[in-house]
Amino acid sequence: MEFTRRKMKVLLFVHDLSLGGAPRVALNTFRYLPDEVDLRVIALDGGPLLSQFEMYGEVMNIKVATFRYHPLRVVARIRRKLLIAKCNKWIAHFKPDLVHLNSVAVLQALGVISVPHIPMVIRVHEFGLGFRRFWERDSKYLFGRNVKAIVVSQATLDPFLKTTGFDIKRTSVVYPCVEEPEIEKPAIRDGPFIVGGAGTVEWRKGLQAWLLMAAALVRKLGPDTVRLPG
Repeated sequence: MEFTRRKMKVLLFVHDLSLGGAPRVALNTFRYLPDEVDLRVIALDGGPLLSQFEMYGEVMNIKVATFRYHPLRVVARIRRKLLIAKCNKWIAHFKPDLVHLNSVAVLQALGVISVPHIPMVIRVHEFGLGFRRFWERDSKYLFGRNVKAIVVSQATLDPFLKTTGFDIKRTSVVYPCVEEPEIEKPAIRDGPFIVGGAGTVEWRKGLQAWLLMAAALVRKLGPDTVRLPG
């Protein structure tokens, strides 16, 4: 008699389906696990990566459900209520084995929809003010749950542990990978060395990394050689 191993059912939460770093990290993780994982994706907003995520599992956009509408906006509130009910039914039918939270920005969803008390992994990309803003507001939704954390770098690990008091034994550093075809080789030419692309300035760590790199280049090459476009 031949036995077939059942795939692990994973419910993935992403804050959006944009071309940003966190959604790409999630996509690059699960695209290599089609034979091991049965995937469902809940996105708090849409974006151009929708079709790629749909290649690996069904996707539900719950943007409407995460809004807090004014009491007089009756139609909007009804739409929100119906979407929440649909999402809860969708999750209950799927019966996931694991919840993967791809960013602290998705924690708010746990206060809106019914997520079963099953093992949970949260991937931490952020640090500093942005991380604290989400953590202080939404970490209450993790209380009483079996949660492990994955942080994307040592630079993220230290402030994460200090800010949250999270058990280091339940925390792992897993460096994200970038698909080689996605890396564009820069053209070599004479002239100023241009540093660009810092991500969202409100809370992503990309800005801090950009500033540190830019400062190092200015010190090494001189302010007349480096141009930093705003």
